[in-house]
Amino acid sequence: MCAKCPGIGIAGWANNLLESLVDAVLNLRLSLQSLGSDLLVEEGASKDILLKLAKEVGATDIITEEEVDQGRIELISSVYKSLSNLSVKGKPVEVTQYRLSLYETEGLGALTESYKDFQKLKTHVALPMAPPTFLPPFPEGVHRGNVPSLNELVTVSKRLQAESPWAESLGRHPASILLEGELRLAENSANSELWGLKGVFTWRANYLSASPFDESQKRRKKLSDKVHKEEEWVLRGGEIETLNALHSYLKFLEAAVTDDSVKLYRAVWMTESRPGTSFRELFGTSLALGMLSWRRVYQVALEYQRARSGGFLSLLSSTCFTIAAAIAEAQSNQWHRLLALKSREEAKNKGWHSRTWIWRGFFIQYTAHGEQGQAVVLVHGFGAFWEHFRQNIKELAKMQKRVWAISLLGFGKSEKPNVLYTELLWAELVRDFIMDVVQEPVSLAGNSIGGYIVALVAGLWPSLVRSLILLNPAGRVIPEYASCKYLKPTKNSGVAWIGSRFLLLYLQTQCRDTLKKCYPINSSRADDWLLREVLRASYDPGAIAVLESLFYLRAPLPLNFFLDRYDAKVLVIQGAKDPLQNSLQKANMLKAYCKNVSVALVNSGHCPHDEIPEEVNGIIYNWLATV
Repeated sequence: MCAKCPGIGIAGWANNLLESLVDAVLNLRLSLQSLGSDLLVEEGASKDILLKLAKEVGATDIITEEEVDQGRIELISSVYKSLSNLSVKGKPVEVTQYRLSLYETEGLGALTESYKDFQKLKTHVALPMAPPTFLPPFPEGVHRGNVPSLNELVTVSKRLQAESPWAESLGRHPASILLEGELRLAENSANSELWGLKGVFTWRANYLSASPFDESQKRRKKLSDKVHKEEEWVLRGGEIETLNALHSYLKFLEAAVTDDSVKLYRAVWMTESRPGTSFRELFGTSLALGMLSWRRVYQVALEYQRARSGGFLSLLSSTCFTIAAAIAEAQSNQWHRLLALKSREEAKNKGWHSRTWIWRGFFIQYTAHGEQGQAVVLVHGFGAFWEHFRQNIKELAKMQKRVWAISLLGFGKSEKPNVLYTELLWAELVRDFIMDVVQEPVSLAGNSIGGYIVALVAGLWPSLVRSLILLNPAGRVIPEYASCKYLKPTKNSGVAWIGSRFLLLYLQTQCRDTLKKCYPINSSRADDWLLREVLRASYDPGAIAVLESLFYLRAPLPLNFFLDRYDAKVLVIQGAKDPLQNSLQKANMLKAYCKNVSVALVNSGHCPHDEIPEEVNGIIYNWLATV
């Protein structure tokens, strides 16, 4: 077996993540050795290594898991092309892919894109495969290679990061840290009670960690006297250690408090920014590195759930929040994985390119069109998706632009994990998309909250953005924003839970009317397709987490705070008939208080790019010609 050295994939990784990688590879080697085989460790281009290895051992088959990430798909494709003309012992070398999913489906043809319909199919859930009892011996004469040490990986990671064009001017610093520095610069008087975002985020962490979710309140109280100033908990070791940690996590309410489990339990409550968010925070790395599978997570969690319910499962079963989180995340992740595969095929049949990018372990869907010209990235508004730019993407590509459009985390067909969604999280997503996928500075365009997010990206990481286009952007314009105060999130998690569900029900039942109101000039554009896609996403597992996050968050920094920190050109395309904001007032305030902003007032509602696409495409094209 062969494990390719991570190479460019580890650029800028934190030391604890690199240490987990070393643990995972060492554990894999030991496991293979115990079965009579070994792990081959090589460094270099995958296709070159596999070609060389196939020749050395006389292999006629290369077997790999079916991928959804576009970068990995292209890698497998390049390997296949390299091997297409190779024959070993007179036989062609074949590349075979297998699908390892929680759900056992017979191909993608019959798979629906609706989670509601998918649930009705009652698709069989696959159990983890039994481990082999032996493996064929390692080929003689093949050098096994050495697993890199932590120090070696740290050196490679730093070197790769330094080679990045963004290394010195950018890095991947969290948005919250950069905001802290910007807010300090904005302070203009000792009497101004400013945000001081370090204090804000410290307060938020303290508040969220102390929020008394019903099932964990007693556990936290019991642990409070035992836990003091321990280091941050990081999962170490291989498969056995990971499974032991999973068992302890699932038994959060029952397990005795021991010295070995205290740090894990402390980490659970410290990462519970909302009920269940701790699972991906604590086990995301193990899942990404292959030390834990979603099938195993689902099986073990279900076994504990049955044990708590006397051997039965029902709607009335008592569920520990950690068990519920593990099961829900497994279902959500694996559904969105199938959805990524299905949507890729569906889009291809309709002349689109639906692609998936794995960001922090989450499936992010996007599209890309155009072969030459300026790079343009489009970001949708709340409740929308990349397909909302249906009349802009190909048209701009025909105008000699290379166009990307992304569905943000929690929207469209992108994954909807149980995390606390914030404007900072989405901004970091867009930043990393530009760096990892586009790989060059872009003209960045966004509608509604997408407009606010792209302004945030431009203000914090201006070297990534050649120009900025805001289409009816969300966000306030406040002349003297230095005196703004941060409004604390609500302290009642029950209000968030109940309110988000009522809001979701309202949006689902009133979706058609709401869409029509956003298209006052050309209501026919709020068609059945748009309604169907918005509703489809609202039923995806995890969709409620996005709405629930809204109840935790309050007034963000004003829009002009970020525009003032961006020196290049900004175009605002403002629909004059927007029912969600006072368009004329906002346009005038942007022109009055932002030095680099030009405003194009158009006859449309909240989504000018979709309501009057021909006019907006022309405005964007002419604007980009001046950049």
